[in-house]
Amino acid sequence: MFTDGFVISSPITSDNLSVFLIHGDEQTPDTSFLTLDEALRHKLLIVHETGSVGELAVENLSSSVEVFIQAGDIVKGGLQDRVLAYDVIVPPKSGRVPVGAYCVESARWNKRGGEDAVSFMRSSDRAHSGLRQAFLSKSQSEVWNRVEQAQDRLSARLGKDVRSAYSETSFQLTLEDKDLEKRTKQYVDSLIDIVKAEATAVGCAVAINGKVMSAEVYSSRSLFARLWPKMLKANAVEAVSESDKKEFVAASIDDIHKYLNDAQGERATEQRVPPRVQVLVRETPRTVCEETRDEGRGGQWIHRSWVANDSEGEGDRSHPRHARGARY
Repeated sequence: MFTDGFVISSPITSDNLSVFLIHGDEQTPDTSFLTLDEALRHKLLIVHETGSVGELAVENLSSSVEVFIQAGDIVKGGLQDRVLAYDVIVPPKSGRVPVGAYCVESARWNKRGGEDAVSFMRSSDRAHSGLRQAFLSKSQSEVWNRVEQAQDRLSARLGKDVRSAYSETSFQLTLEDKDLEKRTKQYVDSLIDIVKAEATAVGCAVAINGKVMSAEVYSSRSLFARLWPKMLKANAVEAVSESDKKEFVAASIDDIHKYLNDAQGERATEQRVPPRVQVLVRETPRTVCEETRDEGRGGQWIHRSWVANDSEGEGDRSHPRHARGARY
């Protein structure tokens, strides 16, 4: 069972958002990945614009440190904002490595303000689980639909249009809306320190309005702790968008066990992601579980991610989930 060897703690709740920390032994205690935003901040990684909607290129400039890029990471800039489609491990001095992406800004295909049109210099946000569900369809139009739906829901919850005048279709600029940031900050302030206080936590599961939405488990506690702020903000955004429900039955630890083990025993679809990642995908009508393995570490799993399946999604449900985007 996926939960064998792990202990799930009682939920810590802020309003309609509940976090269940997952505790266990580290599988790669000596791993020293940089996260995408850390690598960009220290100018050790370049995310290159390629001119193709569905593909970017990443380049690790470090001579010694690996970079872990997580599915759902949003990069801002280029010819349009993108969300990265799958986990990638970028080795030192990598040269340009292709990585699948989806557009989360449908109207722009040019330089925006003072940003760089040939590269992306910032990744401070991650797509929430509702948007990541759209990856399963391998359809760019479905991702755009989900962005529009998310903007509509957030606008309704905040009583104002959260679309930016600089680019109405940019999900990243929506996430930077001051009123939305104020609302999400309430969740973040109450939950940000829970990981720091739990030395054995290697991941978490998240429920919103009592429904289990997503879960993440990592082979390294340090990696989980450093990714936590971005993950928490994404979950807070989703909690704001779903905050119209006043009454619900709280999720239980038993619910989390069932959710995490739902795909156990399902046949995995395998996909190799250059230069050295293998992704195993197991899907049921309820959940999609993705396991990222590092061929550079003998096939050791690095990250397991679950999202609630959305049976209403359309398009090709086969994997790999990314498709080459059309050139604009």
